[in-house]
Amino acid sequence: MPKTAGKLEDFGQKIGGARKDLWAIRGLLSSDLPDMTDYEKKEYINKNNIWKKPDYEAMLAEGRPREVIYFIKLVRDALPPKFAPSHYMNDKTDDEQYGFYIDFVQEIKNKVMNIQTVDEIKALHDYLEKTGKIEHSGFMRYKVADDYYYLITNKLVNVMSLYASNISRYLREIRKKQFLYSDYEKATLKYTVLRLDNEITRINHQELPNLDLTKLKNEKYTTIFSVQCESDRVTDGKSRIGIYVKPEIAEEILKDAKAGEYLCFISNRYIGKAEQEKAAYDKCYEHYKAHLSEKAPEKKQSNRKPNYIPPQLQHVDRNGPVWRPHNRSVDGNKMLEDFKFRGGEFGNWLNESDRKQSLNFCYDALMDLSYALGMQPSGISFNGALAIAFGARGRGGAKSAVAHYEPARQVINLTKMKGAGSLGHEWIHAMDHAVASICGNSMMDLATKSTYSVKKEIPKEFFDIMTTIRSCTNYIKAAEDLDKSYGSDSQGYWASDCELLARAGACWLHDRLSAVGIKNDYLVGHAEGKRIAPHGEERVRIDLAFNKWLEKAKEIGFFNQEYMLPGRNEDMNISVDLTPEVEDNNRIYDPTVEYVQVSLFDLPELSEPKLTEKEKEVDDVEI
Repeated sequence: MPKTAGKLEDFGQKIGGARKDLWAIRGLLSSDLPDMTDYEKKEYINKNNIWKKPDYEAMLAEGRPREVIYFIKLVRDALPPKFAPSHYMNDKTDDEQYGFYIDFVQEIKNKVMNIQTVDEIKALHDYLEKTGKIEHSGFMRYKVADDYYYLITNKLVNVMSLYASNISRYLREIRKKQFLYSDYEKATLKYTVLRLDNEITRINHQELPNLDLTKLKNEKYTTIFSVQCESDRVTDGKSRIGIYVKPEIAEEILKDAKAGEYLCFISNRYIGKAEQEKAAYDKCYEHYKAHLSEKAPEKKQSNRKPNYIPPQLQHVDRNGPVWRPHNRSVDGNKMLEDFKFRGGEFGNWLNESDRKQSLNFCYDALMDLSYALGMQPSGISFNGALAIAFGARGRGGAKSAVAHYEPARQVINLTKMKGAGSLGHEWIHAMDHAVASICGNSMMDLATKSTYSVKKEIPKEFFDIMTTIRSCTNYIKAAEDLDKSYGSDSQGYWASDCELLARAGACWLHDRLSAVGIKNDYLVGHAEGKRIAPHGEERVRIDLAFNKWLEKAKEIGFFNQEYMLPGRNEDMNISVDLTPEVEDNNRIYDPTVEYVQVSLFDLPELSEPKLTEKEKEVDDVEI
């Protein structure tokens, strides 16, 4: 094999759909449809990918009026979150329906996101009608045009068909919901600030200039009517509000305050005055911090379950055939040639050493896998359908997945920091998906999640595996206990069929490797987990069920037929310590603990010996 020259780059077909290719900035467009698979259309064509949730706080900081921002939010919330093609629109293909939905959301987004003032909101009140999306069918009644029947809801019509009174309603809703309120605003909202104005201010029904204080003293409670401040006003024009106070307080206010000053109240208690409105609210905030902030209710503790973090591999051992003579490194072309991968991808942050180490460990692991299963290496990729990625498609973070499989793009992604030990697990997920795809699941779900009609086409031997797994009470109970104690989705994660199959399948691969004298921690390093793997007699029964499926898969051509593998004249032994100090993570995740994150690829790379001219002419071992 020719020696690798230059930086290792992505190889094969472009996988697409990676985070760096997603629609984070411009949003999904109808022009993206030709490059999307059916599964991606089902999963990714939604409002959030077409119109990313705006940063409302940033818009407020830039000076956009709060009621404008609230209107934008209402419009976006009123749009349908997802779309599925309907047989009622039989004059359009599925792609045309998807494109129609995308274009509609993009149109509303572009129209609304450019609004800067309240007047622009009012000017938009008849937009849906002018563009032919709705038409009047009576007083305050509308009929949605046929093409938009599944896109325009009553909620959207009510939001966009704006009347002048709606602005006042928005102001009331904003105040009630404390929309984008700062801590200062939330605190001062508990107070009432009135501007004292002798022209319209009165106590009970007597105007201030003609007020008889003797009558005031005979009343149990006195009502002070005054003008709301601009900050509190939720209606256009001047409005007055009444505050009930004791007569002696009202008398004190009248003697102390002057016209034009601002009075501060908490409920019906008078707490002071100020000459300026801002100063009055500052006085309220100081009163809040001094008397009320300590009484604020404590935040409820989250009931969210912690994540279960399996013990991290302390070291990676490999003992098996020599697939790379003289420890020579492989490149992307070698991966394509031997495994027939559809493509391969590297994360932008992987340096040259990381990329080389990733390919070498992955190559040896997959060659060991094909050897243990007794099939040609090209069968690993399920007839060229599978792709591989290294640190290119994950989200990172302390709680991120060590590896994952994407059905939408049929790609296994291994992370730089924690991917070692999970390749076999993800390959079983890929097999689960490939079985469903080959047997007629047009939406490309996993076979373990397939509908009944699809399951009829899937070989019985595959479902016998799940039948066997479901009969293993200890394995199932351990998974259910994990779901009860640790983070999971609403349907259960650890005890879901696809995860039970993947973890049991990794154990099967581990045992197949052991049977032929191979150990490969990079491939199945987590297969011996005490809490996540089957053990004992249950594991033996599961292994037998997998073996029967392997025989059937070869018989029907799902995998390559059995073939004679080359003799093993010598083995390569590699033992790499990941870290001298490995945390025992077999416990609840504690955010206060700084867990050790180590990388197989951060270690000094294995030396690549210099070859003589004669050795350079020797070809790789043919498989």
